[in-house]
Amino acid sequence: MILEKKSRTYETFETKSFITVRQLLAILNEENPYKKDLIQVFKINGNETDVIQLGNSKFLIDAINNLDNQCKKIDIPSKIKDIHLIKLLDEEKALFEILSIKDNYIIKQNKTDRLTVETRYSAKSDLLDYYSFSKFANYCRDNEYGDLISDIKNYLNKKNISNDEERNLRIIHNFSDNKFYLRAITSVNEYKDFGINFSVFVALLAINKYMKETSSSIYINRFYIDDSNIYISFALNIPKKVTDSLMLEFNLILENDEIKRSAVSFNGIFKLKFKDKDKESVIYLNPEGVKNKKTERNVDLLTYPHRGSVESVFDKIKDLPGLINFFMSQTHEDAIKISQIEHPDDVRKFISDKVKWSKKPEFQAYKAKILNKLMSISVDNTFSLFELLREVEELFDHDDIISINFWRSKLYEALVNKK
Repeated sequence: MILEKKSRTYETFETKSFITVRQLLAILNEENPYKKDLIQVFKINGNETDVIQLGNSKFLIDAINNLDNQCKKIDIPSKIKDIHLIKLLDEEKALFEILSIKDNYIIKQNKTDRLTVETRYSAKSDLLDYYSFSKFANYCRDNEYGDLISDIKNYLNKKNISNDEERNLRIIHNFSDNKFYLRAITSVNEYKDFGINFSVFVALLAINKYMKETSSSIYINRFYIDDSNIYISFALNIPKKVTDSLMLEFNLILENDEIKRSAVSFNGIFKLKFKDKDKESVIYLNPEGVKNKKTERNVDLLTYPHRGSVESVFDKIKDLPGLINFFMSQTHEDAIKISQIEHPDDVRKFISDKVKWSKKPEFQAYKAKILNKLMSISVDNTFSLFELLREVEELFDHDDIISINFWRSKLYEALVNKK
């Protein structure tokens, strides 16, 4: 990442953590090309003082503003012939020089139309993959074949001297070190910057509408945000009784990688509270979206891609209240299945096998610890199983959203789908 991430977790909220519509509007600066359209489709004019009664939303908006004040994001079109590899660095990074830049901000800051940038995330491999050179370049670097890299680099520059094919480059100017970083390469024609601020603006207004229509109480119980990614968990204070010992609660999840080709997505996870006399244990499960009635396949609760119009996003987001209700209905059925577990120790062994054969790269660092925990004891009742699974989740790094979600999805498969 380029900026230090902001991550917060909350167990509850206070009313002073609410925000007004005006405060939400402030995350869309005057340069945002979608601000006027968003104001129009959400019919905001005249109601800027209205309160959005979403718990802890103030802390989220403060974190977004804090990150925005640390950098500037610039998208510039560039021709392939004007993007030159300078040097391969460690950890999937590289230095590139970009020529013939026309962006006024970069020229003013850099005093020239040439810019040297250091890559972050997948920008290096995305550029070098254009030449099918990424893996071989790493091989040459790791084996210290510097002369060969130099020869290939010069060959590519000559070969593309007249290549007018364009790419859109996302540049981030980090104010703290006054460096420019190449974050990603996107499409020149189709990509729309429905970024972090855009997706938060849309989500908070849609959830506020749902709260008003259903008289519900919702608060942000967790968020993770950096220069390009956001993950928000919205806790719905709508507990449902499954059995005398089992309660069901719901969380709506917003995720957006503002560069990644995948869409902005809303999904859900659910929390099960199991009581045994004066004891209580909690586990979280991550379904693979909701079941599509037409195809019988699981799909994301709601998505919209980084293309199209503000109106098309608004048309999709209008369906969110109904989709939330559908998700809650579906997960209630799932919770009933879990309450009917007859052989909890067989379930423990089944989950252990799923972990043993999992191949997700990010999960590998935890695999040995999880297997040791799962195999350390036998369980003879559902409460003991819940306690064991809760202890496993505590093994994960708090901010490792990818691995935690993977674990929760494996639990769902094992406890609900039994596969």
